[in-house]
Amino acid sequence: MNQLPKVSVIIPVYNVEKYLIECLKSIVNQSYKNLEIILVDDGSPDNSGKICDEYATCDTRIKVIHKENGGVSCARNVGLDLASGEYICFVDPDDWLEYNALELCFTYLLITKADLCFFDYDLVYRGDNSCRTSVPGNQTYFQDLDNLQALYNYMYWTGICNFIFKASLVKDLRFNEKLWIGEDTIFKFQLYKNLSNFSCVRKVLYHYRKHSRSCTGGLYSDLPSIIYKRYHILEKIIQDGGYPDNAELVINSIELIRQLPFVIEVAFNGKMSFKCDYDLIKNYINTDEFRSASLNYNKMMVGKSANYYLLFGKPNRLVITIVYMLKKLKEGVLSKEKF
Repeated sequence: MNQLPKVSVIIPVYNVEKYLIECLKSIVNQSYKNLEIILVDDGSPDNSGKICDEYATCDTRIKVIHKENGGVSCARNVGLDLASGEYICFVDPDDWLEYNALELCFTYLLITKADLCFFDYDLVYRGDNSCRTSVPGNQTYFQDLDNLQALYNYMYWTGICNFIFKASLVKDLRFNEKLWIGEDTIFKFQLYKNLSNFSCVRKVLYHYRKHSRSCTGGLYSDLPSIIYKRYHILEKIIQDGGYPDNAELVINSIELIRQLPFVIEVAFNGKMSFKCDYDLIKNYINTDEFRSASLNYNKMMVGKSANYYLLFGKPNRLVITIVYMLKKLKEGVLSKEKF
C-alpha cells in the first residue's frame, strides 16, 4: 500500500507557554501520522522556545527554528520555505485540533481529488463557551470557482488555520510581512486564483482560542488605515485578472462593510461605555471607497452587526451605540469565566 502524502504543519510560536503544550499534543497525537511539524519560535521571551525543543527531542517529525522576532507573517514564511510536505496547513500555537482532523480531511481530499479542504471551527471564549463558524448550506464540494458565490464561500469560510492545501499551490506565494493584521486575507485570496476546486468537512475540527492576548483580540487605533491598505492590495490583485467578474462585490462586502464592527469596537476601545471616538468611525466611512461599497455590497455576506449599523444607509450614532451595547452584553454572557 502506498504511503499517504506527508503534511507539513506550520506553527508560528510567540509567547504562548500557557497554551502551547495543549496545541502540540493535539498535533503529535493526530490519527494521521505522516507529518512534518515545523515550529518557528519567533523570538519568544517566555519558555515557548524551550517547550518546542523539549517536544523535538521526543518526536523526530518536529523541526524547531529559533529566530529574532519578526511577526507572525515572517514566521509563517520561514515555515513555508522549509516545508517539504505534499500538503500544508497552519495552526496557531494557542489553538488545537481534533485528533482526527487531518485524517478526515484526507478522506475528503481523496474522494473529491480537491486541491484544498476546509473544515468548520469554533471560537472558544473564556470557560467552556464556544461559537461555531460555518457557511450556511450543505455543499461539500466546489468545482466551478469562476463565480461570486464560490469566491464568497471560500473567503467567508477561511481563517488561515481551518484548511489544508496542496503545497504546489503556493510556489512563490508568501505572506505580506508589512501587514500584521489581516495578512491571511491577502494570502488566501491569492491562493484562490490557483485553485481548481475545493471541498469541505462540515464538522468542527479546529478550536480557535479567543482571548485578549491573541493578535485579533487586541485593539489598534490604526486599524482603519490597515483595512484600507488591504483593500487596495486586494483591488490590485483583482485587476491583475483570474477572478470572477464583479469580484469587487465580495471585496466590498467582506473587506470594508464586514470590517465596520471591528472599527467600531476600536472606537469604543472595547469597553461597554457610551464614550466613543466617533471621529474614527466618521473618517472610516467618509471615503469614496466606503460610499461605493455601501452601495454595492451583499447583505448576506457581511453579518448581522454590519447590517444593523447600516440600517439607515450609513452608520447612525444612536444605532451604533445601541448595537454595540447589545453586542457587548452578548459577549459578556460568553465571557463570564477567565482562562
